[in-house]
Amino acid sequence: MKEIRTPSTQHHTVIIDLVKRYGWTRGAEVGVLKGKTLDLSLAQCLHLHLYAVDQWAVLPPDEQEGHETYERFDMVRAEAMVRAVADRYPTRCTILKGDSVVMADQVCAESLDYIFIDALHTTEATIANIRAWAPKVKASGYIMGHDWWWDSVRAALDETLTGWQEHSESVWSLPKADYQGVAV
Repeated sequence: MKEIRTPSTQHHTVIIDLVKRYGWTRGAEVGVLKGKTLDLSLAQCLHLHLYAVDQWAVLPPDEQEGHETYERFDMVRAEAMVRAVADRYPTRCTILKGDSVVMADQVCAESLDYIFIDALHTTEATIANIRAWAPKVKASGYIMGHDWWWDSVRAALDETLTGWQEHSESVWSLPKADYQGVAV
């Protein structure tokens, strides 16, 4: 019988700790949904500018592990919640609405201290996000994300981020310096 795990909801604590420890000032949260982590990060890290990336769309059903249709969410309300966060931090929050891989093109190469990937959790989508967003991170930065306990996410990490580390609250990371990146 497959182990059932409960998703962590306190992953922002790990992110905020790392932002403060390393003095990071620029990041991207890929997959913000309702913006809880975005809001808490901006509230507690006063010098941080974040890109908030989401498409706020219901997706068609798919049998792949890690696929979510998001049909149980009111996406109009979720987007409005994130826009309200951005309104509170107008100089520190930039919303990028659209497919997360496509939105990576809106960010300059090596301009971010970190990325945090918490979008669609299929192996294919996780790999695509890592490959699209890793080039946006400075050599001294971190590639991070959420939900390493999903088999689909672990498969993506094992394929693209040799040596990735598990943190509490289901956060995973790898220093960009250790990334053996594969071109998109």
